[in-house]
Amino acid sequence: GDLADTITMGAGADSLTPGGGADKIYYTFVTPANAATESGAATGDTDYVLNTAGDTINGFVSGTDKIYIKATAVTNAKGTEADTLLTIGAAGTITNAARFVEITAAFDGTTGDAVTDLAAATTTAVESADSVVVFMHDSTDGYLFLVEEAGTGSIQAGEVTLIAKIAGVTDIANGDLVSY
Repeated sequence: GDLADTITMGAGADSLTPGGGADKIYYTFVTPANAATESGAATGDTDYVLNTAGDTINGFVSGTDKIYIKATAVTNAKGTEADTLLTIGAAGTITNAARFVEITAAFDGTTGDAVTDLAAATTTAVESADSVVVFMHDSTDGYLFLVEEAGTGSIQAGEVTLIAKIAGVTDIANGDLVSY
């Protein structure tokens, strides 16, 4: 409705349209396996497919609505994590304080291309089992991925899980992604 809605995502690929208020969308996963169950997208090179792989969030308003991710799902052993959105370009550096990262590199909307862009990022501050949520966008939509480093040196397909497509959103603001 027009009021602030609180929505908790369930198992499988959900499709939702928040209302007109300051909406809160909660994810409850704490591991990549949980994220895969919650979004319907297997960890690895799994592309978004409506109602099959990845949640669909329609009508998200950056700066007003918020997506909440469990703090235990976005951790770094070396640093003190912060909810501040880290925005980087192609081959940028993911720091040890990052929970949420926006990558502005060219992206075609496929998980394979996301993996390529993520592998190009500098991740020396990211240790095995550290994880971040990454926002990337193509020309029309944004995509959220959970990335959990498995100690391979650079990010690989098996370390990436599609969470959601955020329809019509090509940029997010600091504060749109929040840990709880």
